[in-house]
Amino acid sequence: MASRPITWSEVHELFQTLAHVYRNDGATAMPARLAVPRPQVEAECDQWCREMHRDLAEAPLPPPHLRDWLMVRALMVASLAKALADKGEPSPGELGQALIEQLMIHEWHGALLTRWNSSGFQNPYGW
Repeated sequence: MASRPITWSEVHELFQTLAHVYRNDGATAMPARLAVPRPQVEAECDQWCREMHRDLAEAPLPPPHLRDWLMVRALMVASLAKALADKGEPSPGELGQALIEQLMIHEWHGALLTRWNSSGFQNPYGW
């Protein structure tokens, strides 16, 4: 069975759900504004993101020391995807390793961490 392209709305829903799972299953709190993860934690989060594409729906929970930052990454990806869906941007393609790495690693290091730390970011989910 061939895969179909995923919409930005579906990406939003998927990563919003993932953020909620991490929050409800062990993330202790949202990292403080202007917080920056330690380099070792960032590297471990990147590695976790590279491996999570294998079965996103059945992926085991990450180790406790990574959950807070993976929750924030998923939250920020959900926010980005919602903005792209609201603009009517075309599909990002199929959900797979390349898309997950682009969103959870490259976009995080490229702009989303800075956006997370900006005083203008409002958590749309209220937590």
